[in-house]
Amino acid sequence: MRLSSLHPDVEHLDPHFVAQAKGQGYAVFAWTVRSKEDLSHCVQAGVSGVILDDLTYQHAASSPI
Repeated sequence: MRLSSLHPDVEHLDPHFVAQAKGQGYAVFAWTVRSKEDLSHCVQAGVSGVILDDLTYQHAASSPI
């Protein structure tokens, strides 16, 4: 089995961790985004994508993830 992605909790998301993980070839998907602020934090941290409970927030980011 080969690990290809990491899934940190949005509340503990660290941009440095995201950069390190992506630099080593891992995708980083944060969970669980439940607000526009969570989504903004994820975008700023540079995640590969997010895991949502509610699709309402999918268009809240100013740029695509």
